[in-house]
Amino acid sequence: MSRKHYTTAGSGLLTEPLGQNRPEQRKPGTPSPILVQVRKDLADGIELLLQEISRGCIVADRWETVFQALQALPWPKAEFGLALNRLTNARTYLEKGETGAADFELRLLRGLVQRMEGGE
Repeated sequence: MSRKHYTTAGSGLLTEPLGQNRPEQRKPGTPSPILVQVRKDLADGIELLLQEISRGCIVADRWETVFQALQALPWPKAEFGLALNRLTNARTYLEKGETGAADFELRLLRGLVQRMEGGE
């Protein structure tokens, strides 16, 4: 009977033998599928916030969802600070009833996210 070789990844034991059922390697310069999904979630969350502001009805968890997606991406320090400020400003403006200013901040955030996507 042949022995199966297993390896650990992080703190868990992989259940597949080495070399079997492994995902294909990405080509250099190809973004991680996880990062692509997080960027999409961030962009979608910003769009939903913009739509909800225009309707006057914000889903309570939406801010946190966008914030978490923002934190999950590998931003340069300056751009992360700017993006975080845009999101925080938008929420503060909305809490004060300044929907136009909140909308403006979110549009600026959306533009920053789009530039970061194109910059890779």
